[in-house]
Amino acid sequence: PVSTCQSPPRRVTAKSTPNTLAPQEMLDLISFSRAEQHKLIVGKLKARMLSRINTLPVEKQLALLNKCFRYISIPELRDLPLMLFSLLPKIPSSYLVTLAQSPDLFAQLPLPVKRQVWSLDANAPLFA
Repeated sequence: PVSTCQSPPRRVTAKSTPNTLAPQEMLDLISFSRAEQHKLIVGKLKARMLSRINTLPVEKQLALLNKCFRYISIPELRDLPLMLFSLLPKIPSSYLVTLAQSPDLFAQLPLPVKRQVWSLDANAPLFA
């Protein structure tokens, strides 16, 4: 019994793991590829984050923007910083400069964010 074992956690671990497969390995067995698994996980996490962003205070929204802005070039993750841009009343100029330099990103920005880019950079495309 576990009560007489000198190290119960080791005993429990050793007893519960010998014949178990990792969830990814089980999904592999039913031909659910790793790419599909990762895409599904990223989609669920992104949806959860997007649903919670609205309730964050502005300071935390800025902190989150600071962490996720580097991934804005990845289409699957682009929605997070774009949502943060639309929620923030004033976007730091360092982000606006970067957005002005990328026509693809600029085209996807909400109009209030484009206005902030235009006010900072007169050379930003007017109709993108």
